[in-house]
Amino acid sequence: MLCGATCRTILHDAMPLLTKLHINKSKQINLVVASRFRDIKEIHINSLYKLDLDDEGYTDVWIDMNTKIRLVSFLTRFVDLDRVVFWGRDDEGNCKSVADSFFFEGDEGYPNEGPRDSLKAFLDLVSGAFDCSALHKNLKISGLVCPDVSNTHGLRGNDCKTCMRACNSFPLQEVAEFECRGSSSSNGRAGRLFGLDVCLERATLESIIESRPGGRKLLRSKDRLLRLLGSGRRHEITSDDDEGRTLYIVKYTQTELNEIKRVIEYANLKVKRLDSTTVTEAIRSSFLGYGSSLPLENQCILSDESLQYVKDTIGLPVDIDVLERSLEDLMVHTQQIVSVLNQSDAEVNEDANEEVLNRYTDIHLDCLKLLHRFSEAENNPPIQQISNATTCLVNWLQNGVADEKKLGAAHILKNILAKGTDGDRKKIIDRGIPSFGRLLGSTNESLVMVALLALADIATNPGSDDVIKATSFTPELVSKLIGLLDSKHQDCVKSSLQILAAAKDHIPESDHLTLLTHLVKNMNMKEHEQSDELLNSSVLLRSIVEVENPGQVLFQAVKIQSVIDSGLVPTLIEILTTTENDAIQFNLEHVMVNLLAGTEKQLDVLVQNTGFLPKLVSIVEYQHGGLPEKAISELGKVAKLHRDMLLQAGIMMPLLRVLQTPNAALTILEATSSTLVACCRQGKLSNFAISKETLMVLTELLANDHKVVVHNTCWALFNVLFRLSRDEISEVISIGFIKPLLKLIPNAPHPVQEPVLKSIQLISSKGNAYVKAISLHDGISLLSKTLLSSTNEKNQKHTCYAIANIIRGSRDRNQSAIDNNIVPSLAKMLTLDTTKEGLKKAALSTLYEMTNAGSAAQIKYLFTEGCLNSLFDMLNIIDCSSTVLALQTLSCILKKGKEQSPNKARLLSSGIQDIEKKLRVLTDQNLRLHRNNERVELLSKKKAWLEVDQHLSTVESLTKAPDLLQEQLRDNDQRLQSIVQKIADVGEDSPLGQV
Repeated sequence: MLCGATCRTILHDAMPLLTKLHINKSKQINLVVASRFRDIKEIHINSLYKLDLDDEGYTDVWIDMNTKIRLVSFLTRFVDLDRVVFWGRDDEGNCKSVADSFFFEGDEGYPNEGPRDSLKAFLDLVSGAFDCSALHKNLKISGLVCPDVSNTHGLRGNDCKTCMRACNSFPLQEVAEFECRGSSSSNGRAGRLFGLDVCLERATLESIIESRPGGRKLLRSKDRLLRLLGSGRRHEITSDDDEGRTLYIVKYTQTELNEIKRVIEYANLKVKRLDSTTVTEAIRSSFLGYGSSLPLENQCILSDESLQYVKDTIGLPVDIDVLERSLEDLMVHTQQIVSVLNQSDAEVNEDANEEVLNRYTDIHLDCLKLLHRFSEAENNPPIQQISNATTCLVNWLQNGVADEKKLGAAHILKNILAKGTDGDRKKIIDRGIPSFGRLLGSTNESLVMVALLALADIATNPGSDDVIKATSFTPELVSKLIGLLDSKHQDCVKSSLQILAAAKDHIPESDHLTLLTHLVKNMNMKEHEQSDELLNSSVLLRSIVEVENPGQVLFQAVKIQSVIDSGLVPTLIEILTTTENDAIQFNLEHVMVNLLAGTEKQLDVLVQNTGFLPKLVSIVEYQHGGLPEKAISELGKVAKLHRDMLLQAGIMMPLLRVLQTPNAALTILEATSSTLVACCRQGKLSNFAISKETLMVLTELLANDHKVVVHNTCWALFNVLFRLSRDEISEVISIGFIKPLLKLIPNAPHPVQEPVLKSIQLISSKGNAYVKAISLHDGISLLSKTLLSSTNEKNQKHTCYAIANIIRGSRDRNQSAIDNNIVPSLAKMLTLDTTKEGLKKAALSTLYEMTNAGSAAQIKYLFTEGCLNSLFDMLNIIDCSSTVLALQTLSCILKKGKEQSPNKARLLSSGIQDIEKKLRVLTDQNLRLHRNNERVELLSKKKAWLEVDQHLSTVESLTKAPDLLQEQLRDNDQRLQSIVQKIADVGEDSPLGQV
């Protein structure tokens, strides 16, 4: 090869060896010198086209006029010339194909016409040269294009005179290899030679060929098919690394594939009879560039899409083993494939022009498929390298990109999320979630599915913190996910549930009812073996019915009503009965417990479901975090409304076992003891054995240090004892609860003292044996201390009644009470204002028992402490029972006076005189007329009592008192009848009736 501008001496010596000539300037086209070249076979014309790259990256072509007018004559001088190749030359001297270039259309005529008209004129010159045999018929011309092909993408028309002239003038073999309407692009980009690219339709071109001698046979040869198979578009991708690897990807355009198929049909070729090796080698020739050898096999990739089309759609026999590459061979080119994608992204490749951005558009989908395969490799997938395309891949999820590309990008991003580093994941999460969310609205089910899988990975991966979820899982995205729960495709529903479950804390409350509707529908319709789906449904259902904010209680009631109305409760019970999945069971148990937070009306409905309460009872003893505590607390509410049903469900023994649990948390002890109180309060327990067991557990619990637990324990103990008969109490007294109860009395706070004192009062009322048990543990002393120290009216009242029960009939215990200084306190209580009548009555009961059991000296002590005046004051109160009790106490004092010897009676004489004086005053003032009947009876008895002391003359004058009372009663018959009716109401045999 030698340049045309060579000195004569060298030219003379080298002429016999020269076979190829490159013309870079028009001045090199010299006819005198050309006549001396004997052996030139190939000439490359690099001066006809001048290439100019504009700002947008597109190539404009200008025609060199001197080359144009000299060239045809120059070529005719080479008698052995086989091929002429036309290249364009840019400002840097690089030679390129003019395929895909633009030829400017000028407004002027010859000789200043534009590149379009100039090139057409040149093509006509070449056609003319062939017509007149100036150029021999075996000459092959490559690199020429009709300018109308590039300017209008082959859509100008089908009657280009220049192209039709060329089809009729060029050698027939050459015309058969003509390109049509831009089909030269693939060969041009690959640097391969191509025939003239005409702007005619393929049918027109073939019609012209058939009209020429030998044309029909030529069109039906397999060589034409093999030539097309070797014309696949080759994309060359160089590497930026030190190894400088070059990757070649061949992909047939759809136009080329259609042409291959058409040629086969046109030529009526039997594809099955074609040799697979010949076909395969023809395809491999697409990897060739002009003048180069085949690259190494691991540098060549044939598009899967093209291979499948050629093999399956067209049916050509191909050797797959030769054309396909192993995954390991392909993965070494990961960085180059990534660079292809990034080069097309304006955000990544900011300075690139339009031509650069679109250079690899045809193979983007193939690159995506390759990266997808790489990302799913089992051994050492190049995720780190693939992640460099994250920005581009995320951008391809936007609207306006073909679904196939979106799908490929989504698949790769999903695998980066699953296998990449935290940094790789963060790049996707920061930008990708909204894009994935937009894909959920696609009609392409595969695209939706991949987006769901990616979002599921983001939502469920431990690296996705709550901040990410809160900012990324927007209400719009959540709404789309909920809508997908209606999908007919189970995988879609499953993934949507998985994402929603992972992002449950970020689901707006406004969507809760809609989501609940879908969950109910799915859980009622699905078979329970779908563990993953059921698990996520249970998570979501739990999050919906749980309420942490007290302000949401009303909305929670609405959601609970939706669950009830949907009929889901029996399904929940069934699942809990059959499932072996601990997580599902845990979530649904939470749901069951939270349903108890509804209204009373809702509870009425819930407890009617068979198995509902037994299932809740079974939760009580579980060890799942705070669930048992919450269940126990809610069951306490149930116990207030449906106690008997709860007892039938077997609540008592689980509660007792919880209370006996070693090192049980204080909160659960509080909740359990509170619910136990509710179960014991409204009636007798199921049987005596449970009552006894309950008392045993409660007795142990009295030693607890926490006042709330002790308070509940004491109330529960009292309620159990309250429902036991005397005989049953005698059986449980040996349990030993009296001593710890008494120990609690002095120092316990008021809320704890009340049930303790009520229990002691109750026990002491059952008989002398129980009183002795209390006295054995210093009961009077402890109760007396409580009476003296307590300021709580209820506790003081219960203390008084308990002491009254204990000292009843026992002079010794009476003396013990006196010794513990309770009398001044009792006397003081009798002087309280009228708003505390209950306490005054309790103190009066104690005084009555003290006078009834007391000796003359003990009664005298009562006088000295002012009790007598307090008793008189009690006769003025409105409460009939208190007045009667006061009269009974005074009657007891008088009765004691009668029973004593004359000497001891004198001890009481002054007190008796005071009693008589007070009675006279009451009679004269006509006070409390409706109680006069009781007083008449008292005075009648008093007349006999006063005969004990004949020395008290003042007493004799009082014998007329009954007559005075009788006279007053005659005027109050109506009131008397009222008293008689009251006696009938309470019963004549009752203590009050007897009085």
